[in-house]
Amino acid sequence: TWDVPLAIADGHGAVLQVPVHARLTAEDGGLHLLARAESRPGDPPRHGEADLRYAGRQLVGVPVREALRRIDGSLRLRWHFASLGWLGPWLAKDWLGLEGEGAVDADLRLRHGVLQPGSHAELPGVNLRARIFDNLVAGQAHGRLAVADGDDPVHLELTADHYTLAAAAQPQTVYLRGDDLGISLRSTAELARFTREAHGRLHFRDARVPDLRTYNRYLPGDSVRILGGSGRSSTDLTLGPGGAVTAGTLQLRGRGLDLALGVARLHTDLAMDAQLAHAEKTAPRHYALSAFTVGLKHVRLDDADDRDWWAKATLERGELDWNEPFRLRGDARLEMKDASVLLSLFAHRHAFPAWIARIVDVGRMEATGQLAVGRRADGKRRFVLDDVQAHNRRVDLKARLRILDGKPDGALYARWGILGLGVSLGGGRRDFHLLHAADWYAAQPPLLDGAPPAP
Repeated sequence: TWDVPLAIADGHGAVLQVPVHARLTAEDGGLHLLARAESRPGDPPRHGEADLRYAGRQLVGVPVREALRRIDGSLRLRWHFASLGWLGPWLAKDWLGLEGEGAVDADLRLRHGVLQPGSHAELPGVNLRARIFDNLVAGQAHGRLAVADGDDPVHLELTADHYTLAAAAQPQTVYLRGDDLGISLRSTAELARFTREAHGRLHFRDARVPDLRTYNRYLPGDSVRILGGSGRSSTDLTLGPGGAVTAGTLQLRGRGLDLALGVARLHTDLAMDAQLAHAEKTAPRHYALSAFTVGLKHVRLDDADDRDWWAKATLERGELDWNEPFRLRGDARLEMKDASVLLSLFAHRHAFPAWIARIVDVGRMEATGQLAVGRRADGKRRFVLDDVQAHNRRVDLKARLRILDGKPDGALYARWGILGLGVSLGGGRRDFHLLHAADWYAAQPPLLDGAPPAP
């Protein structure tokens, strides 16, 4: 039997004493612990009761997982801790942490190391820290753990009323703020396997992104670069064991976006929607994109008189490697208001023959092509639209466009009735091909492996 005052330092450095009474009994079947602790009147409220039995009388040398499976009994706790850092490793390994002072109000019942239905715990306030991909999530949160019947009976729900996101490489530079982030985890009720098998969901809606330039770390350098703009972001991610993202949806809405596409400068509003699913378990950041769309509205191009151009791109059979920068590839379907911006990527309109000006505004165009964005094997960063074939009722366009480390090159062929024109782009020059333009374009090699030759 042990009666002793327990000295506790609170989060402000003050030392409090909490009387503890405990009795440990060695029985034929193992060990029986009865313990009770309660703060003195006037001190911050702390109360704890334990009634635990341990199958066996040997503690030293028993692996933790095995020791947990030998425990039966109950634990009731209403306690304010100077730090909740010890709690994180019990809930999730490596990616999720709970920090700072806070209270725990728990009523837990165990049988052979398994939490029993009806067990629950409350966290009225805690500093939440989570690492997802290359981002750090931080916020003041509250949480609840409940145990029910069925598969994955333990459900932990953490809610942050205010939170921030920052790049892990620059945790002091916050790029996203929001008010309703949720992390939910489900797992087995067996304590020894809880962290290993925990899986769940992270989600938030309509978070504020005051400066979209923070996303440049995902883009291929000078080939595609955001120069300014603000936006809103929504995310819903499915989390596997260890916090790995196995599926999810991503949304980004940008207003007043200034975008550099090689040497071209676009001003636009942006709407991006992506739905991803794990493609390979052996490549944890490789995803299949079951849906990926990018919409541009109110587009203006520097040095052009066009107004309110729009385009929408949908990626089919897309693949994404989530790194810095992204590596993205797939078959693209495009819809455009007209051909004006596509042509302007090759030359200013006044540089084309006069008849080209007549086809720029002939109306909505549909196109297909192959898209690749990201870093090549040799380290160069690229944006490629290959095997582009666009048409409407009057005009046919074909193009191969590449921007490599910010330098554009490629080939374009435009046909209007019996008139045809080829344009080659590279080395800072634009050369026009009027004679046998179709044959010239057909001789241009693909820019991407697997892209078909020009017909």
